[in-house]
Amino acid sequence: MRDKVRWAFIKKRWYQAHKVQELENARRRKYKIEPEEIEALLTIQGHKCAICRSPNPIDVDHCHQSNRVRGMLCKPCNKVLGTVKDSPIILQAFIQYLASPPCTLLT
Repeated sequence: MRDKVRWAFIKKRWYQAHKVQELENARRRKYKIEPEEIEALLTIQGHKCAICRSPNPIDVDHCHQSNRVRGMLCKPCNKVLGTVKDSPIILQAFIQYLASPPCTLLT
């Protein structure tokens, strides 16, 4: 048991020391994108989320069909796109719901 705890501690320390490198490697594997391309996207976007404009987005947004990178998003915006399965139809339904919720029909 002691070895497991020790190994977990060593692994955690190594990850913390190499966090940026690991993130870059994961993005290379998953999205086939280099750190310079990420930086170029961030520069184009003004280092803000492409949707809500919050600062320092860290999530790579990509098309799930073609796997092409679309831009950099903050976590909440990326979660919304994932939840609606990148569907403009579902997003339009969200907009309609917010503009005219069912409760307005009760009065």
